[in-house]
Amino acid sequence: MSFLRKEVKPRNQTRHSQDVVKERRQTLMKLLSTKLGVIILSLGLTICYSKVWGADWKEFAEATTGSFYYDMASVTSPSKDFFRV
Repeated sequence: MSFLRKEVKPRNQTRHSQDVVKERRQTLMKLLSTKLGVIILSLGLTICYSKVWGADWKEFAEATTGSFYYDMASVTSPSKDFFRV
């Protein structure tokens, strides 16, 4: 009666399946480590190499409604004693 016989896996197949699981875990950890490294590198480059572009603003006047500024680079002199901002 062979249909009543319980199948027993050889010991080598069990060892092989454990090795496969271990390799999958190692591969997953390498993948996660790589992703984490890329994220940290991207954030570091973004923070360290960010450069702010802006005008060189000088204060022109201060009033109750607020402070007024002008851009030094946009100042032109169409004639003597007159300035265009």
